[in-house]
Amino acid sequence: MAISGCIHEDSSALNPNDPLKPVDPIPPSETIDYGQIIENWSFPMLLTEGDRQNPLYDTILDQRLQTARTLQAELIRDEPTMLWNTLPLYNDDGETIHNRNMASTFNNIEHLALAYRSFEEFHNAKTLDDILYALDFALENLYTETSVSTGNWYEWEIAVPKSIYDTFSLVHDKLPAALIDKANRATRYIVPDPNWQHKGDGATREPMESAGANRIDLALVVLFRGVFGENPEEIAQAIEAIPTVLDEVSTGNGFYADGSFIQHANIPYIGTYGLTLLHGVARVMDAVHQTGIDTSDPRYQTIDTYLFSALEPFLYDAKMMDAVNGRAIARGWVQNQGEGLNAISALVRFYESREGEVKQRLGKLIKHHILIDKERFFSSTSDLHILHVADKILNDAEITASEEVKGNFVFYNQDRMVHRGNGFALSVSLHSDRVGNYECLTTTKENLKGWYTGDGMTYLYDADHNQYQDWYALVDKRHLAGTTTDGATLPDCGGRRQYDNTKKDMTFVGGASNGEFGIYGADFYNHNDTLQAKKSYFGFGDKLVALGSDIQSNSGKAFTTINNFKLNELANNAIHVDGVAWAPSGNVTKTATNNFHIDGNVEGSQLGVYLPAGQSVKMNFHQRSGN
Repeated sequence: MAISGCIHEDSSALNPNDPLKPVDPIPPSETIDYGQIIENWSFPMLLTEGDRQNPLYDTILDQRLQTARTLQAELIRDEPTMLWNTLPLYNDDGETIHNRNMASTFNNIEHLALAYRSFEEFHNAKTLDDILYALDFALENLYTETSVSTGNWYEWEIAVPKSIYDTFSLVHDKLPAALIDKANRATRYIVPDPNWQHKGDGATREPMESAGANRIDLALVVLFRGVFGENPEEIAQAIEAIPTVLDEVSTGNGFYADGSFIQHANIPYIGTYGLTLLHGVARVMDAVHQTGIDTSDPRYQTIDTYLFSALEPFLYDAKMMDAVNGRAIARGWVQNQGEGLNAISALVRFYESREGEVKQRLGKLIKHHILIDKERFFSSTSDLHILHVADKILNDAEITASEEVKGNFVFYNQDRMVHRGNGFALSVSLHSDRVGNYECLTTTKENLKGWYTGDGMTYLYDADHNQYQDWYALVDKRHLAGTTTDGATLPDCGGRRQYDNTKKDMTFVGGASNGEFGIYGADFYNHNDTLQAKKSYFGFGDKLVALGSDIQSNSGKAFTTINNFKLNELANNAIHVDGVAWAPSGNVTKTATNNFHIDGNVEGSQLGVYLPAGQSVKMNFHQRSGN
């Protein structure tokens, strides 16, 4: 197994013929317990007998049961273009595969396999026959060793093969050898090497080295191809590819010493891709535990550091701060609450395998965040083992919930600052010659208007857990809190500075922190250098200060936005401007010259702003709708 950037100090792990080359971690084929790996992998998806009577699982089990009933009733046989009417498998040309519907089709088959293992109603020959028929159809017509990867690569290289092997793990003792071979040949054709994306013969993109969460997902595909094919060489290839994503880096993708996590070259992403990486590593370690495969690489232990340095500062009251969610801020089905639940689940996934102080700290942290939104957590988390462990933590009287994290955290390598005080937290998002301003994706139409989200944008979190729920669809994306812009409406994905196109002239971006107080600043130039400003953000205990100076705009337009506050459903929050009550209606504007105050939607969520002498702001009241 190749080691990057470190040398084993434990002499027992070294190859006596080459002291710098560790011994191959994969034992001979006959000593690998393939069946145990499969059982370990499927275990988190299934309930133990002792949990079946626990009402805690009623919601997720009812959802699973109703979904399975619908899918089985609507399954179509002997139709060459689809298995379900809602998922036509070919594009309008009638020839190329509709990649998203293909992925959803495999996901439906997986749901049926879950039902087969979960409910007596479905544990019968008919359901098994439906599963095997659907798998054979899909592996014969959609995902094959001659397929061309049309559309987005993700479905072909990650989503579909992972779903295939998840399904296989649930019905592994019923699978015909020919079906396993068919799947393995298809995944090997499309994902031959976990170290590379688009390396397969059917790829339509140039090959590129995989990194971060994508590396983990590709390794999972190769790992389970090796398991179901009883191929120790492929298992070794997968296991060797994983620890490199845990190496501390100084440029590019990965974890940094200051807790930053970068994916897609230069986008802060602990909130989405980082969570996928953490979940993936944990599941691999659990799957191969005590199966004859060595995972003693010391880099696995660095995860303990990353859980607290990279993840914890951005997790506020069971929400993942939007500043590190990348283009996922535009995903209405998840938002920061959904990413927060995913983050808590990642912490839970590591809990049982940890010991001592790390385990104690994890337990306290997990308990704190679940208690913030317990009902949502237990009704939205689909991994039953996560629910089981979380329930144990909640009912362990010796585990006390931690207090809310306080302090100042500067992440130079991803141009983010977080300041956390009593009952609130502020995040600041900037970009530079090192860090991209935002990411969008035209194929999935995600974050097409993220134009200014990396231009000094601030999020202010407090007791109002729903302040940013459905907020991004409504906000004026030309005028985001903390930013200074010319107010221009850009084309979809316009002004994006990512990959090799970062702002080379923005070298003065960074900050300093003593852990309690901090500052982050930028000599800022907008995406096309038509506006510049000196921007500074300070966190002093329970006080936040934002300063802008030397603002210049070629167009003569420069708008600095303080906040975008979502009022209650009746829009009757008490508002005071310069000490005088203001009750707006319709789309109106009012000027504040000294201060303004807005009552919050819940206690502890009010907003108060003081304006330095000689400054004034326009307060705009808008009734908005969006999608």
